Amino acid sequence: NFNDLGIQKIKENEFHAFDLMMKHSKRRSRKYVKGINVGTLFAAIAITAISIAGAIFFISSYEKSAENRQKAVLTSVPLILVEPIAVSENQKELQKPFTESVISGLSDFRGINVLSGNNSFFISNSNLSDTQIAEKFNVDYIVRGMIQTYGDKSRMNISLADLEQNKVIWSDQIDFNFEEIFELQDRVNDSILSQLQVEAVAGDIVNDLREYAQNFEFLTLYLNWSAELQKWNPESHARAEAFLSEMNELDADNLLLHSAAGWQTFQRVVFGLSTSFESDVETMKTRNALAIQTMGRGEDFAQRAMFEYFFFSKTCEAALADVEASLKRGQNVRVYQITGAIYAACDRVEEAIIYNRKALAATPNDIGWFLTVDLVSNLWKLDRYEEIKEMIEAKIDAADMDPRIMAIFAVVEQKAGNKKRAKELIARAKINGLVQDRIKTWLRGQPAAFKLIEQINEIDTF
Repeated sequence: NFNDLGIQKIKENEFHAFDLMMKHSKRRSRKYVKGINVGTLFAAIAITAISIAGAIFFISSYEKSAENRQKAVLTSVPLILVEPIAVSENQKELQKPFTESVISGLSDFRGINVLSGNNSFFISNSNLSDTQIAEKFNVDYIVRGMIQTYGDKSRMNISLADLEQNKVIWSDQIDFNFEEIFELQDRVNDSILSQLQVEAVAGDIVNDLREYAQNFEFLTLYLNWSAELQKWNPESHARAEAFLSEMNELDADNLLLHSAAGWQTFQRVVFGLSTSFESDVETMKTRNALAIQTMGRGEDFAQRAMFEYFFFSKTCEAALADVEASLKRGQNVRVYQITGAIYAACDRVEEAIIYNRKALAATPNDIGWFLTVDLVSNLWKLDRYEEIKEMIEAKIDAADMDPRIMAIFAVVEQKAGNKKRAKELIARAKINGLVQDRIKTWLRGQPAAFKLIEQINEIDTF
């Protein structure tokens, strides 16, 4: 299975590059390179040349002189490199399958992208420093492991390095016998993933969730469900529904299902997918009441604030009261996010921005730009264009950039007199799903929605 990486320029030549993918690995989004023409793609090269093209692409990345090096644009999803597991000479046959097993296990988690085994071995053999790996391949974290054997006893040392911080942020040792090699693989995968869930994806909120998830499998399903729900589109909503069903099958009595079912129903109604509005609103009421009764977390009261504003009383008074209650019962990224949303909806935009920033500070990576959208839109409402530019300019070409952020940044560019750039951004936003109805839903039909549509039409009409 091959992932089309598109046209890649190497010195004065262009190649159509592909990424060889494992059966269980995730397809990576293309990460375009500054200065590279990524226009119309040419026909795919013959299968026999695929591995050569892929190799040339990677080789060129470190053969370029320092002044000609080209840096890949970031996406919002952390990229993980699993280095080949170090083993003794008489255990070399274990290195590749064990490394591939770790890659496969990590790839089941929706919150990260994992480089394929071929890329892992290739980069490892390139003798690059961590800084060079981060710059050339856009890797965020490296997983390293070493197996040492003394007689019939073995030990695996594993570590996780954060390349942005340039330090090891976690390490562990696991003692085992080789008859337990398959159990070891599961233990290693779970140990690494449990750290990535906190350090690379969701932050400290994971520690709160563990108390209620009760087992690692349920926690991973919950985080996968959350990642899909936050993409905020009908396709990801359907995928989230599938994860919710898996959670129900695994542990139908788990208390987290009250909150999850409430959010799933909320999104279904907002997307206009409900077949029984009254029944779904009643489900939200019931599930949220049970979440508050059985868990009583800050985010359960924050959930009620959202439900109050949109579907229950539909008043700022009730929603703001729930927000205040949520802040007193425990603060995390979800509480900050919802507090910001309610303040913004109730025209307290300055206060909303404070909590938008707190939400971003509380999460390691804003996957899908879910939190960034809130902050950018609120800064735009107050015409704080310089802050938007400072925050987004270096990231705007990210392969997975949210089209709503593109639209607002296009307005910023238009105001600065960069009309050609503004038009390019609007065209790209439209290709990625920006339509008037989505703007109206996102900005809840408020005057801000019509203001943004008018500003977009000044650049390029819908």
